[in-house]
Amino acid sequence: PEAFGLHANANLSAAIKETMNILDTSNSMMPKGGGGGEGLKTPDQIMDESSKKFLVDIRPPFDIEYISAKYAVNYNESMNTVLNQEALRFNKLVQRVRDSLVDIGKAVKGLVIMGPDLEEVATGILLNKQPEFWKKASYPSLKPMSSYVVDLCARLKFLTDWVDFSHPDNFWISGFYFTQSFLTGQLQNYARANKLPIDTLIWTFHIMKKEIQIPHPKPDRGCIVFGLFMDGARWDNDDQVIAESLPK
Repeated sequence: PEAFGLHANANLSAAIKETMNILDTSNSMMPKGGGGGEGLKTPDQIMDESSKKFLVDIRPPFDIEYISAKYAVNYNESMNTVLNQEALRFNKLVQRVRDSLVDIGKAVKGLVIMGPDLEEVATGILLNKQPEFWKKASYPSLKPMSSYVVDLCARLKFLTDWVDFSHPDNFWISGFYFTQSFLTGQLQNYARANKLPIDTLIWTFHIMKKEIQIPHPKPDRGCIVFGLFMDGARWDNDDQVIAESLPK
């Protein structure tokens, strides 16, 4: 790695990726049909149980009419529009995910035909791999299926709390479906409050100490966000600077 100006950790990342690719390939070659043997579950049982569990975990779509009425379009509060847009985007995804999980349960019982899209979802459950059918309606994510469902549920809870209890003081920035709309909305709020053209504004950042707990009181200007990630480096909490990654 040093020859290319990379950190020594690059070796570790490359080795992990190669290992995961080998394991994924091996996993995809395993037989998916037939009985599971004594004490082992059959593929149909795994699909039935997983689909039921995911359906319980993932909440039904949001009531858009209720949200539109409670958080109507407001010139001085662009976050109302952001919330409505996020709810619409997540509804499209949730509807697709829930419908496909319901169909998996029916397919196991022989009530519906297993089409190409449903086959993808079934394979995803068995291999713990996010199906392309979901990805087409999803925010970008590289997580395996089980982790993806946990992440989706956390995002939906973030929005549900927003709908139920008003605008949060601190925003989970990586929990949005379309983060750019949130950033633009914050700029609009500041521009309108101070009667400034939005295209003359730029972002400035103040990174708070890790010890400061979320939620933190809402600032008078701008917003507090959490949930940012750094790849290939680390944040030095003591000196408040970007630093080299720690070994391994």
